[in-house]
Amino acid sequence: MNHPLYPLNVAATAHETSSALSITFTVPAELHDLFQFEAGQYITLETEIRGEKVRRAYSMCSAPHEGSLTVAVKRTKGGLMSNFLNDTVKQGSVVNVLPPQGRFTTPFLPSNTRTFYLLGGGSGITPLLSILKTVLHEEPKSVVHLLYGNENEDSIMFKAVLDGLEKHYEGQLFVTHILARPKEEKAGGVFGFMKKATTSWSGLVGVPSKAVIETWLAKSEQHTKDALYFTCGPLPMMQNLE
Repeated sequence: MNHPLYPLNVAATAHETSSALSITFTVPAELHDLFQFEAGQYITLETEIRGEKVRRAYSMCSAPHEGSLTVAVKRTKGGLMSNFLNDTVKQGSVVNVLPPQGRFTTPFLPSNTRTFYLLGGGSGITPLLSILKTVLHEEPKSVVHLLYGNENEDSIMFKAVLDGLEKHYEGQLFVTHILARPKEEKAGGVFGFMKKATTSWSGLVGVPSKAVIETWLAKSEQHTKDALYFTCGPLPMMQNLE
């Protein structure tokens, strides 16, 4: 069924990193049922840029039980919509939105006992975060392992959220970060330029290659009989997991 676009007010925005903005929409009561979504789904935004109507799809980073409709948009080089939204959208803005769509999900039941393996890269964390939060809320007997790749510490979206969830759901959520290029610091002092740069990053370094993923899977115990795998991010990373 084809739905028309609906103008939704922006209730709030937040900078998740210097190049990523989360946008929360206000859904009027009369549209509440239409904008109900499942974890992992997306909405399509439309706006006019330089006289042209542009549409892009963005996954929800909020979970259905949280009662909010929130997406996160990361700038991409030359990205017409992503840069426009990051530069112009603020509380009170109006954006045309299509209702939720997508099959990147699974039914969630309190009786389920499953192990979820989630692999994300960059802004690919958005649908995985929605799935992750839903598993923790809806399936107390299920376990989640997340491998999340980024460029450096400053590009990790929702780092504080993930840290808080991992602490709160200790033993149920296991998060592993991997950075391609952790930040380096030169030693101070007169002869500092002669010393090798160091990094305070203690996590994995590199990209989610086939070898890295195999090692992660081997170390991430399958706590249950049933296992599900979700991946969202750069194509090579997704192919490696497949």
